[in-house]
Amino acid sequence: MIEQDAVKQFGEVFTPPQILTDLLEDIDYSDPNLRICEPSFGDGRILLEVKNRLLKYHSEQHIMENMLYGIEIQRDWYDHALDELNAHAFDHNFHCCSALNFDGLFNPLRTWVGSMTHVIGNPPYNRNILKKEDVTPVFWNPSGYTTKLAYCCFVVLANHILRPGGKIAYVMPCSFTHNENTEQFREYMKNNLNIDSITVLPEDAFEGIMIRTCVFKATKGHQSTPVQLKRPWNGKVYETTTFYNEYNEIPLFLGDVSKAIYLLVMQNRRVLTAYKGWNGVDSYAKESSADPTKYQYRYANGVSKGEVVLYSTKYPDKVKASVNKKKNNVGNYNRFHTKKILINEVLYGSFETRNHIKYIVKDPHGKFGASPKHTVIVIENEHMDSYIEDLRSPIAQMMLTVMKDYNHNDSKLFRYIPYGIAQTQLTDEMKQFLLEFETSETQPILTLTP
Repeated sequence: MIEQDAVKQFGEVFTPPQILTDLLEDIDYSDPNLRICEPSFGDGRILLEVKNRLLKYHSEQHIMENMLYGIEIQRDWYDHALDELNAHAFDHNFHCCSALNFDGLFNPLRTWVGSMTHVIGNPPYNRNILKKEDVTPVFWNPSGYTTKLAYCCFVVLANHILRPGGKIAYVMPCSFTHNENTEQFREYMKNNLNIDSITVLPEDAFEGIMIRTCVFKATKGHQSTPVQLKRPWNGKVYETTTFYNEYNEIPLFLGDVSKAIYLLVMQNRRVLTAYKGWNGVDSYAKESSADPTKYQYRYANGVSKGEVVLYSTKYPDKVKASVNKKKNNVGNYNRFHTKKILINEVLYGSFETRNHIKYIVKDPHGKFGASPKHTVIVIENEHMDSYIEDLRSPIAQMMLTVMKDYNHNDSKLFRYIPYGIAQTQLTDEMKQFLLEFETSETQPILTLTP
């Protein structure tokens, strides 16, 4: 049973046996020159499986002294794993320390740089377990410009200690393919690691964990080949290839047909302006009211049992009263007096969903703001009702399924839903595929009036 406190504090999620097969295939265990490292080995179960495979070809002493390497920061897990891995007390290459800190007068990890043939594991995912002062800058800096996700640093570490042509195999969140916080990390990967394959794991792969994960495999070197992609979705398994697109994101296609539809849609350049809904207030703002007539600025706050809730605020933009008592620096937008559509997307379970949008709100006079729960589409010369039909179409839902993070409400997603998407000319095969998706049931469309 997963210890939830350990998950929260250390990002500990131990790898189920059924995932080890995907993680550890494609290694020639007969090669005596293998150097296999797991930089966050927890209870040692992955290294133990590797050792058992190596024992078919090599002596235990050679394996322990020359082939297996590992790091675990927690002493209890380190001691437990060492008892299992090295019962005969051979010299070994396991250390109880931080894998992400190469500083200090003496650090044995420095000698591993550029020497490993394989780096494997299931590194911690959490963003709240890393502190900048505890991570060597060479691992910290490429791992994202805002939120520091621990697994990103472990990918950078793997690249650092791999020899040229070395291989990495990690269990990682799928969100690295889209997430805005991993944009810089993707740029680093594209220049340093050739992603060989992404195998999306089933939604129940890890007990009690909401994050959708994949087996990620890469070779040291810049991206030069298509990425082999396998993705289960609603009872089927789809296989195709994928790539870094023009926005430096990696689409998670549902087989060849969805990829063909995506490529057709992306020829349409009529992309509308979209932004995250900050032009009202959020829950941290002062002087807001559930009475939409109390203050000057009204905004759509969210949804309660399917109904849009209207609030009002004294300020035309977000305010954090308890922090700085002034308007936040959240962007210089002309957000009011502009016609717009407010969209609330499905937040959870959207990786498998067939229909992503909860409700659609029209603001035809530009008099309302929007809370952070919304994506806001600015309507200029295009017809509002026509684009709402675009948003409700099965093809738009499919594009969100391909490009949407599991719970990410991101305005950048709407560059994948250009104006006129519902009129895209499709083959019969594409039309048949889109029957898997649903037209949005959002009825009626709510229209805000001054």
